[in-house]
Amino acid sequence: MKMENPLRDEAADAKHAQVAYTIVTQVKSNRVVYFTEDPDYAPPMDGDWHYVSRYQGALPQAMSLRNCWRWRFNGGVFTDTRPKGGAPARRIPLLDHNRKALLQILNEKIDTVRAQYAPSCIMGAMAREQKLREAESFLGGAKDGEYPLLETVATARSITLLDAAHLVKDKARLAGVALAETECIRERFALAIELAKTEDELLALRERLLEEVYPRMSEKFVFKIEKTVPVDPDKPLDATHLRHEQARLRAQLREAINARRAFCVSQYALDDVISKHKGALAERLLANKGQKTEGVDYSVLENHAQARGVALTEAARDVLKELSETGRVLVETEKRKDSLLAEIASCKTLTEIRRVSATIGGL
Repeated sequence: MKMENPLRDEAADAKHAQVAYTIVTQVKSNRVVYFTEDPDYAPPMDGDWHYVSRYQGALPQAMSLRNCWRWRFNGGVFTDTRPKGGAPARRIPLLDHNRKALLQILNEKIDTVRAQYAPSCIMGAMAREQKLREAESFLGGAKDGEYPLLETVATARSITLLDAAHLVKDKARLAGVALAETECIRERFALAIELAKTEDELLALRERLLEEVYPRMSEKFVFKIEKTVPVDPDKPLDATHLRHEQARLRAQLREAINARRAFCVSQYALDDVISKHKGALAERLLANKGQKTEGVDYSVLENHAQARGVALTEAARDVLKELSETGRVLVETEKRKDSLLAEIASCKTLTEIRRVSATIGGL
């Protein structure tokens, strides 16, 4: 039987007591997520989820990098949170954890959209309901009723009661449209997330959440990775992390391209059809040296010229110039879109991801 050497144990304890450790803990829970005696270690400083403490002395014998997550550290004392008797704590399955994360992304997006329509004060919903009842009553012809809240709207904006009533109804209608749209999206994705049975299904749903559901809000939902060790930005990302980042970049690109093309898109239905018709008339007119072709209806081009007080040939040139500029923007943005989609697909590292993201941001 091997005998313990008490002198050696005391020497080891004395040695450990002189070691200075860096302890990384979660801010909210004091949970230990990493520790090291490397004096040069410095965790990334771009997050606020972790707290870094310096500790000198011996660590708990039972604590290791494999199980430090169950320990809490308040800056001076380590506490083991393992249940009495050594029973392992209940673990949340990874699938359930990721399902909860997706629901959080979905809810945050829905809440962000609805926030602009939500009351900003306590009992604001009741006030809006009362305003709407008064507006509907007033517009319904009951002019001799009492309209205290409707009158406050009219007074504050220096408008008539009739205009105030229409304003209240219009705002209620817009809020109703937003509610219906967001609820439809929420119900559809919440059910899909609940029914997902594999990690691949959840991953595909996350991509759709980033790219299809209000993609302009997707920039904030960066894929979160553990930052207990320094991140090498030039190291190839694992397949899951890379897939998340590429989905976010595609959503960012779509918003940037749509913003560049926005002035080309009319708010009037079938406006692109009539624009092409005007362009065809303009080309025919100018090809015929400004003379009308018999049997061709130039009324839409003539009205364009009369409304602007210019000659017919000048109106024709203006129409073609506008169509040419639209075509130039579409071609330019299409080339940029194809090039950047190819770059996104070829990205492998965080450095490449950040470079492409900056390029898209500069469009």
